[in-house]
Amino acid sequence: MQGFNFTTHVRKVLAMAREEAVRLHHPYVGTEHILLALTRADEESVATAVLRNLRIDPEGIRQKIDDTIKIGKAEQPSDLPYTSRAKKVLELAMSEARELHHSYVGTEHLLLGLLREEKGIGAQVLAYHGLTRDEARAEVVRHPTVGARAGGIDATNRKRSGAGPITGKEERVAQAVSMASRSQFAAVAFWMTLALVVLIDSVRPIVAVLAGVEQFDRQVVVLASIEIVGALLFLVPKTLRYGAWILLAVFAVAIVAHLAKGEFPAPLFVYAAGTYFVLVQKQAKRPRSLGSHS
Repeated sequence: MQGFNFTTHVRKVLAMAREEAVRLHHPYVGTEHILLALTRADEESVATAVLRNLRIDPEGIRQKIDDTIKIGKAEQPSDLPYTSRAKKVLELAMSEARELHHSYVGTEHLLLGLLREEKGIGAQVLAYHGLTRDEARAEVVRHPTVGARAGGIDATNRKRSGAGPITGKEERVAQAVSMASRSQFAAVAFWMTLALVVLIDSVRPIVAVLAGVEQFDRQVVVLASIEIVGALLFLVPKTLRYGAWILLAVFAVAIVAHLAKGEFPAPLFVYAAGTYFVLVQKQAKRPRSLGSHS
């Protein structure tokens, strides 16, 4: 996050996103509110120019969002939290700025971040209007204030873009995005480690039977085989949820079997708790439909 500046236009857009959330009585700021705010951005902002040049009607975007989402019942809190998808948009906006070798984050990067996020209401509404990230990015590069010089902006363009340091609520949002990014990395490292531990622990009894060290126990071998399948699915991000459900079911059966024998299988409880935690985290990040907040 260090070294990036939010332009004045972006800070205004983020402030207007909160206004949109308040207008709709929503207790959060989501990607839909950011997109609504972008449609209200100054005419001189790059995002507005990009939408205009690609013949995307801002009023059409606003109408689609208003037709899709429901008015909430929340009162007007002093500070509205950003949803995980909205934070992801800001993170991706910074990534877009970095890839374009810009030292600032402008409305154009915010628009590209919305498109790149893909799953939120903002991205889905833009896709509904036929806008793709590739054509938006090409139009951004063609814009005179961004220019063919993707290597950065000079003092004149910086002044024109209104670049300035992140302050106030925007600074807290940027810090939250950074923390969320580190938290996501930690979660991935946790589930990969857990999957490997479970995989090794599941293979051990089968190897022992094949080596003749232990006698064949059908129940143990079956449960271990199912655990191996679950652990392998657990290692693949796209199938993580299915692996977690399989492991939870196997752990539940194994725990009951051990308890029935008067044994307390502490490792299985630890595995089950870890798997449940990952499953809950994964469920919380599942793509939502167009009608849900994001």
